Amino acid sequence: KELFNGEKIDYAINTKGTIYLIPSTGGPKVYYKNKKIESSYFDLFDKAEEHSAAKYGADPKDSSRPLRGSIQNFAGISVDNNKLTVTVYEIDQKGTKEPYIIDQFGITK
Repeated sequence: KELFNGEKIDYAINTKGTIYLIPSTGGPKVYYKNKKIESSYFDLFDKAEEHSAAKYGADPKDSSRPLRGSIQNFAGISVDNNKLTVTVYEIDQKGTKEPYIIDQFGITK
């Protein structure tokens, strides 16, 4: 564990195999949490909350999705010697409009 961007982050040390990074969306591609999946499935993930845009209601053009464009996210990847750090940010377009951290992880070799 270390502090990175003022937040505690867990680093995996000397991992084996492949680690996949799926930063959720790159722009306004938002989805509601799948309610048909057994809820214990979500326990397998560190972060598996409802999409942040859900609080703004459905997209008038597609009721199966939260209001598009209200929440954007992006990932920043930092490599420093033997350490890789991934920080995922969101920007609430209806709120402060400032990016905030929603998740981070790291790998040390």
